[in-house]
Amino acid sequence: MYAMVAQDWALMRDSFLRCQESSDWSPAMYCYSAGCAALEMYRDAVGKTNDGKNKAEHGKTKAEHEHALKAEAEEYLRKAPQMAGRKRVMARQLPIETFLQRKVAKWEERAKRLGVDLADALACIAWAECCSPPAAKRGSERTAYRRERLDECQAQLDKARGWESFSLEARVGMRVQCGLETVRWLRRRLDEGEE
Repeated sequence: MYAMVAQDWALMRDSFLRCQESSDWSPAMYCYSAGCAALEMYRDAVGKTNDGKNKAEHGKTKAEHEHALKAEAEEYLRKAPQMAGRKRVMARQLPIETFLQRKVAKWEERAKRLGVDLADALACIAWAECCSPPAAKRGSERTAYRRERLDECQAQLDKARGWESFSLEARVGMRVQCGLETVRWLRRRLDEGEE
């Protein structure tokens, strides 16, 4: 758990895999958590610039390394629901296992609908769902739809800005500030498009 809080994804993945070997509490939850850690490793690898160090570190090109991390994340995430149901409390499945089964099924459906890999379909809000208006809307209706979504984002970010956790977790504050900057940039872009 400390590795998760510290965002040391490799240690988190390895720790949950060791838990899976040494504890029979919920192998599905351990596998799901390892998959989430591998997913974050994949996202970090995609976000890094290709500075030539990657080949020396991993013996692979950046694309090969990203592909390996993506495959690992998808393997663990798909394996977790299959392992669910082995452990029961009062003759019922563990709630965390029910949760992860629903989550993975939802992500699989989203990946299929968007035509992307499972690892690429995971996000807080998929971009396609967030800003693409219904197909029937055209021209000014599309702009109005995007402005509505932009106003929703602004309202949620303004709420988050007032959270007390800002003082506890600097990364939350950095993400909110980044979100606010993105909203300002998009608002300027929409305004320029109307001129």
